[in-house]
Amino acid sequence: MKRFDPMFAIGLVLAAGCLEHEQENLPVNPPHGGQSIVSGSGVVGSPPGTVILLTGRVCLITVNVFALGECAGTGVGGLNVALGGAVAVTGDDGTFTIQAVSQPGLVFRVDGDNIVPAAQALQAINIIPTFSSSLFATVIAQNGISIPPAGGSVMASVTNSAGAPMAGVTATSTPVASSGPFFDGAQPSQFSQNETGNSGIVFFPGLTTLGPASLSFAGSQGQESTIDGVQVFDGGVTFVSAPLD
Repeated sequence: MKRFDPMFAIGLVLAAGCLEHEQENLPVNPPHGGQSIVSGSGVVGSPPGTVILLTGRVCLITVNVFALGECAGTGVGGLNVALGGAVAVTGDDGTFTIQAVSQPGLVFRVDGDNIVPAAQALQAINIIPTFSSSLFATVIAQNGISIPPAGGSVMASVTNSAGAPMAGVTATSTPVASSGPFFDGAQPSQFSQNETGNSGIVFFPGLTTLGPASLSFAGSQGQESTIDGVQVFDGGVTFVSAPLD
């Protein structure tokens, strides 16, 4: 069984080269069947301690919680994006530019009006999903999901080695979530409790914020992987990528 530590992976990304400039307009093909292709930029690598400039985009999702690449084109301005000790504010389309010191373990936090706070580890390409608060509240109520007041949630996108979403995957978490886990169903934003569908989405609602979570995934062909060290934030959703070969 493979174990995947996102903090270690971030360290590899930041140490992979000695580039001190940005990669411009890196395309993202959403791994969940979304129709919109979004773009951003990131830093492949730079010497430790180097101050670097990152650009990215907050992807506001207003229609389908399984389509993490279907971003609102406007109305995403004024959101606060934090990374380490730096803070930036999004433009109307969700784009932002932020300074950060090259170091492992950095996590984006997004907060603002009318959204669910979001978190995502620093990556080579920084497209950070966030749900509109109205969509999230509706989906949670329609699916009978309960999230404790002091809990947070994690949403994982399970993909194969080619980056395509994987159906037929089951999952567990340590500690155990307050309910679920839940998986993308046949209908938009309608969860199932069996296994991933065509979007490869797993939702762990109501995880404790007292420490990092560990997520384990098992494919229908015997594939297994574990992601350790997932940070959970009170009232927010942490988005993670879960490669499973």
